[in-house]
Amino acid sequence: MRAITEGRQLFCNLQLGFQYILLMHIPLVVTVIFIPLIGHPILYLPIHIVWYETIIYPTALLVFQELPTQGPLKPVRKRQAPVFFRMLNGV
Repeated sequence: MRAITEGRQLFCNLQLGFQYILLMHIPLVVTVIFIPLIGHPILYLPIHIVWYETIIYPTALLVFQELPTQGPLKPVRKRQAPVFFRMLNGV
């Protein structure tokens, strides 16, 4: 039982960390693409991006490390596939 709770918590931590990293990269990518397109000079130098990455990944690692809860397991409901995967499968 303990392995199952740890696995579920690990999966939840990975999902939250991935969402955090994805949401932090969207503004970076948008500004890198659109700022030069409207005629302004490049906003970020390579050192800025390296610095940004060295801050983002450790914070995601530290923030989303929650330990599994003690007590009885909650039943897992079968969830529907995300919209993206439903479109790929033609559902």
